[in-house]
Amino acid sequence: MRFGVMHRNTFLDAPRLITPTLAWRAHPHIHFAGQLSGTEGYTEAIASGLVAALAVYAQINGQNLTELPAHSLFGALLAYASDPATQPYQPMHVNYGLLEPLAEPLRNRKRRYQQYAARADQAIRTYRESNPELDWLPEVDRSFLLTDDRGADQPNEILAGETSAEEVSTAETNADSVSAAETNAEAL
Repeated sequence: MRFGVMHRNTFLDAPRLITPTLAWRAHPHIHFAGQLSGTEGYTEAIASGLVAALAVYAQINGQNLTELPAHSLFGALLAYASDPATQPYQPMHVNYGLLEPLAEPLRNRKRRYQQYAARADQAIRTYRESNPELDWLPEVDRSFLLTDDRGADQPNEILAGETSAEEVSTAETNADSVSAAETNAEAL
């Protein structure tokens, strides 16, 4: 047990003690969640509780829950938090610095985050398909997840193979230019 930096929260030395499914390495039938598991934040605590519950559910039914994909933010946090090479360890929130960089770097932060979201969405879909024991979980309506401020589902179209990333980038640049021109015209 160790104390956290800011709030002096008690937490486990996660990289040496727990697995990516939040099981205790020494006693895999015991799982941890919340700040004790070495994650920081309310949402992260809720997510860790869900992962621990799913892992226990899988064990009770004679199955193994595979670790979340590292292309998802929480999967990346769990991979970092449970990696014995992580030293020194302090709990943290999910953050984009934990994700593997995109194949094609994007300077525009909004577009970069949309691409991270599209990649994570695909990774979670693949994860669910490869874990049929999770079929009882409800399917999430993703229509709101990957839209830009104009409501265009461009990253979803990329996933479906309908539009290339280059076409999306060009369309967004053109739409931004039109929007800027409209704003300038209104100002006159």
